[in-house]
Formats: sequence, structure tokens, C-alpha cells
Amino acid sequence: MGAVKVGYRYRLYPGGLQRNELARLFGCVRVTWNVSLAWQYSERRAGLGLQGYGQLSKHLTQMKRDGSYMWLNDVSCVPTQQTLRHLGCAWDMHFKSMAPDWEGPYVEEPRFKKRGKRQTAEFTRSAHWRIRHEPDGRYGYLRLPGVTGELRFRWSRDLPSEPSGLTISLERSGEYMVSFNVMRNEPDSWPEPIHEWCGIDLGLISLAAIASQDKGGATHMEISPIRTSCTSMRNASPYCNASSADCRRAATGTRNNANASPRNMPSSRTSAATACTSSR
Repeated sequence: MGAVKVGYRYRLYPGGLQRNELARLFGCVRVTWNVSLAWQYSERRAGLGLQGYGQLSKHLTQMKRDGSYMWLNDVSCVPTQQTLRHLGCAWDMHFKSMAPDWEGPYVEEPRFKKRGKRQTAEFTRSAHWRIRHEPDGRYGYLRLPGVTGELRFRWSRDLPSEPSGLTISLERSGEYMVSFNVMRNEPDSWPEPIHEWCGIDLGLISLAAIASQDKGGATHMEISPIRTSCTSMRNASPYCNASSADCRRAATGTRNNANASPRNMPSSRTSAATACTSSR
């Protein structure tokens, strides 16, 4: 497969002043999207057609010169320009989905953004942001234009390459996340499966009970301790964000639940079962 573009997400921990500055950034991005989308609808109703990125960029410049939207100049211009590009891509996907030869699902027209939904702001390399991480450090530090100081984020795994861009997001749960766009090498082919089927059950006392059947018909059962499995998965998989401290806390909580009385046990057992089949 070669190199593919993927996103590496990390938990972000902004301070009090930084939260206010990020809220202002998200608000400017949201207003830029909503005002530009409303202007596109008004131009279409006037019979002038759909305005593209070039017209949207000129309209945004005029908005910043206007007295009612001069506060858009208080944040970096890169996230607002990226918002206009995303708005143009949303219209392109909508019109492509209306073509007869379109094989995917129908894509609706762009909608107005709301404050209570997920908030995002995208930065490209032109914004001159910087990442700092000390060797064997638990946290990384990100410096963004328009944000005071360095934003601290949990360095849960190393980046496979130099990021080409990043996205700051505020989830509906109140958590701040940062996602870096990087290139990662993927294997050209995956190894052949050694089992006909495999079932995994996640439990409380043990992390996982794995049942499998090999191609000869023999059935195998394996119970994995939570500490060993978390460590091995974290070292073997690039998709695991768990840290050593997270694994220790999970293992401690599991032992406490196992030794607790039935009256203090949770009412529902957290478990999940996944079955997969493989063919040659």
C-alpha cells in the first residue's frame, strides 16, 4: 500500500486563558461558515449562481473590513480560510452525489453550524505552528498563533512523520483534542490468518477471553491478564493510545471490583463480544 495519510489524535489540556482564546477561535470559524453559507443562499436566490472559493474569500475580506465583523481579525486567518475551503468541498460533494453515476449515499446541502455541536479549527503549515516534545516525556507542547503560551497535550505515541497540518477540536463532552495529519507506511500485504474463526469477550476480572479454532478443527481458549495484554497491545499496535499509567489504573480498578462485595459490584457487567471469520 505504501504511505497513507492518517490522523493521530491526542488529548489536549488548555489552561483557563487558553480556553477563552480557543473559544474565540471556534466562534470566529463558526461565524465565518454561517455568514458565508447564508451569503451563498442569498446569491442563489438572486439568480447569481453558487459562489465559489474565490468569491467567498473576497467576501470574507470585505467582512473583516466591515465594522460589525472586524473582530475576525483577532484570530489567525488560516482557520477561517480553511473553513471556506471545507464549505466549497461540501457543495462539491452534494452536487456529485446527485449525478446518475454516483455510487455512494446522497450528500445533503451544507448546514449552519451550532454552538452546542462539535467545534473545530484547522491549521496548515502556513500558520507556522510548532511542536515541542522532550525525549521520554509524557506531554508534548504546541504553540499556535493567537493562543497565549504553549498548549499541553498527552504524548501517548510518537508521530511517524512530520505533520502537514493539525485540527483543534472541542468535543461535545467538553474534551479538547488535537489531531495531526501525518504520513504512515502501510504493509503491501497482510499475513495469512492461522484461525478459521476467533471470538473475544471483554470482562472484569480478565481483560479478554479469546476462543479460536485453527484450520485443523482444534479449539483453543486463552485468558489474558489485563496488565500483560494492555502492555503488549500498546507496544504492538500503533492505534492504541493507552499509557502505562492508564493500564495501571485499569488494572487496579479491575482488582478492586473483583474483590468487592456483590452489593458494591456494578449492576451491569461491561462486556463485549466480537466474532470474526476469515477465509483464504
